[in-house]
Amino acid sequence: PCQMPCSPFHCSSSPCTVLCCVARLFLLPNYVGMSLAGLLRRDVFSKGVFRKGKLAVLCAVDLVSQFLCQYGLAVAGSSLYIIIYSSCTIWIALLSRIVIRRRLSAGQWTGCCVVVCGLAVTVGNLASSLSDKSDGEIALGATMILVGSISHAYTWVLVELLLKDPHPIQPEAVSTV
Repeated sequence: PCQMPCSPFHCSSSPCTVLCCVARLFLLPNYVGMSLAGLLRRDVFSKGVFRKGKLAVLCAVDLVSQFLCQYGLAVAGSSLYIIIYSSCTIWIALLSRIVIRRRLSAGQWTGCCVVVCGLAVTVGNLASSLSDKSDGEIALGATMILVGSISHAYTWVLVELLLKDPHPIQPEAVSTV
């Protein structure tokens, strides 16, 4: 097995790092599948008004969030990734409240608090699994995952804004873009 760390910023020609870099392509089928959701329907682009600027922002934010999350995963490891990425629910709730002024019910906020408590308990048991990484690596990876998670949450808020437009495009068209 490869003992070399998988650097998010450098892929050399050694078999280990080439394998690591190729392994990052696992998101490709996800994007192809989302694209096919709209491309396989003839009428998906015939309804609503395409807001190219808003769609471009949505795509850019999504690309940045995926980049940060996946490279953060490579740097910090899966245990830290899953804990931080699980906070997306909370970020969606906060961003939807701030950006689109959506009001959440007491039950929804309670659910967000339960998620926060669960994440706090899980973080307490995490220290033993991170002993093989330097503090700088962990901090960099955690920061990338956190910013990526917030960006990913923001994409959902942007999608909701697009779908609330007076002449919305179909949801399949949003996933195709």
